[in-house]
Amino acid sequence: MVNGCRRQFAVFKIVTMTPQLANLLNQAVHNFEKGRLDRAEEILNEALKIQTKNFDALHILGVIKGIQNKHEEAKTLFKKALRINSNNGFIHFNLAKALSETGNDVESIRHHQKATQLIPAKAEVWQNYGKSLHKLGQRFEALINQGTSLNSLKRHKDDLISLKKQIIVSPSIAEAWSNQGETLDDLKRFELACYDQAIAIKPDYADAYYNRGLVLQDLNRLSEALASYSQAITINSETTYCLGARLHVQMMLCDWSNYDFQIKELLEKSGSGSHFQASAPFVLVGIPSSPAQQQQCAEKYAREKYPSIPSAASKEPWPRHQKIRIAYFSADFHAHATSYLIAGLLEQHDRSKFELYAFSFGPITQDEMRQRVEKSVDHFIVANALSDDQVAQMARDLKIDIAIDLKGFTQNCRTGIFARHAAPIQVNYLGYPGTMGAEYMDYLIADRVVIPEEHQAYYTEKIVYLPHSYQVNDSLRAIDANTSSRREQGLPEQGFVFCCFNNSFKITPDVFEVWMRLLHNVKASVLWLLQDNPQAAANLQNEAQARGIDSQRLIFASRAQLPAHLARHRLADLFLDTFHCNAHTTASDALWAGLPVLTRLGHSFSGRVAASLLTAIGIPELISETTAEYEAQAMDLAMYPEKLSALKAKLAQHRLTQPLFDTSLMCKHIENAYQQMYERHHQGQAPDHIYVAG
Repeated sequence: MVNGCRRQFAVFKIVTMTPQLANLLNQAVHNFEKGRLDRAEEILNEALKIQTKNFDALHILGVIKGIQNKHEEAKTLFKKALRINSNNGFIHFNLAKALSETGNDVESIRHHQKATQLIPAKAEVWQNYGKSLHKLGQRFEALINQGTSLNSLKRHKDDLISLKKQIIVSPSIAEAWSNQGETLDDLKRFELACYDQAIAIKPDYADAYYNRGLVLQDLNRLSEALASYSQAITINSETTYCLGARLHVQMMLCDWSNYDFQIKELLEKSGSGSHFQASAPFVLVGIPSSPAQQQQCAEKYAREKYPSIPSAASKEPWPRHQKIRIAYFSADFHAHATSYLIAGLLEQHDRSKFELYAFSFGPITQDEMRQRVEKSVDHFIVANALSDDQVAQMARDLKIDIAIDLKGFTQNCRTGIFARHAAPIQVNYLGYPGTMGAEYMDYLIADRVVIPEEHQAYYTEKIVYLPHSYQVNDSLRAIDANTSSRREQGLPEQGFVFCCFNNSFKITPDVFEVWMRLLHNVKASVLWLLQDNPQAAANLQNEAQARGIDSQRLIFASRAQLPAHLARHRLADLFLDTFHCNAHTTASDALWAGLPVLTRLGHSFSGRVAASLLTAIGIPELISETTAEYEAQAMDLAMYPEKLSALKAKLAQHRLTQPLFDTSLMCKHIENAYQQMYERHHQGQAPDHIYVAG
């Protein structure tokens, strides 16, 4: 425990004392070093009774509170000590750590800077300063794009100069190089050389290999990322998040070597009983895992990576507003699946009852979807260059009533904003198909298919049940009128075309086995897939060949603009869904384009989405309960064209008459849910499950 303290907080040094106080403090230090923190705390409190403004007693007691994760108390003690002696570098350093832990990132930076001035030769100070800058997560390119003032830009350039200075001060310390790499990653200025240098100094530095893997993955150099993750695990099998990261990259590559063993290992080490965090929660939604296992992983992840910081929130309830203030938070307000789904909802919101805000922390683009979203809300706030603390404070200053997180635990999420209690009501919606496991997320918007009532115990949030599907859709999505030919898409002119445009990580060996049996039994048929990356395509072709299927019967489609992508669905005969993580937006795309989707009902939210969509469009007969039923139905539709034609005709009829693509109806249901949340809050009632009437 003491060693853990010294990794996080600078050690203290007793200075001037009366003999009596010196004796007490020496006893306190002795007990501290032996790990007897309770006894050390008792002695320190005795010392403070003798001299209430004793710098060393306050300082040491603050360190103890930090070890105990009582960071608010630590912060208070360090501030008292600082008022006694502001020229001690270690007190600035320890206060900076406590401020960082309680979400005061900007103030933390100031005290780290002061510590580097007072004790510049202390490498640990520079290392933690780098980590603090990394946590603050300034977006340098975003600042430039937003036309930030020259003085502000100079300040952020100075931050990078400070990072370089820590390397100059301690050029042989691997951690310093790794810290610089992490901070540059947050600035989207990927520098593999930082991690390479760290590894050159310290070849057994598992965390540097892991961080290097993250950069390679962001650069889409997936095979190299896999090798880097694997090396980290070879060095330390308990490298935080690394088992999950490695498995996810393997799934992206459709590399199923040791698949069953790795799934079993990951699930065992992701549970609440494991002493380290094996994976980020998103990995579990794509593999065979139960809602209970996903909840355990999410709760542990939220607790360790995004702990609640209630001190940041206002203690006073907001007054009732004439219009309920709704804020949507996302990195995806541009040409992205989330915007394709939600744009119509934003446009349809009743402005006489709701005031809409959008907090954007994604790419700054001028594409059509970005412009459409900006026009559809009352206030569009670009938050790229702001820290989580600053964004949450801005939301509180605006007195947002309901904050909706459209990201969850997906790429480029900003969960720290919600950990800081940006609004009195906080909602998990659309972007993440599962629980966030965080006490500060009040509601999750779903339906009775994706979350049956008997599954409620596996979700930390209270469930909002919409009467049809939870997934909002935009009924204005354009489909290109100029459909390409099969030949132009590399498809055979004749023969049955099975199709699946899901991302490659969703393709698992069990569903692929079914697909290959279908190709074997349906002569002249092909399987049309999305080419996520060349390595995945090659691996899938090899897997087909190993099962006796000519690899040329797997056809890969490149990515295309949405209208053209929707149009090419009409060249396929049947969309085959994946099992553990279904098609989500991809299923809606197929149904909107008129292509039937065959799914198998899964156990968790992510594996039940397509069933939700098919129920809402009134074609439940395409939902299979078992793998055998899924395979038999696919065969039946491939062998009996009249059955498939009848399904396509039914889909064409239901497309504009059933609830799935009725954006206006969906908007009314979601607004009803928001109003019920709002009323419960203002009546002093805790969040509870909400059932919206159809």
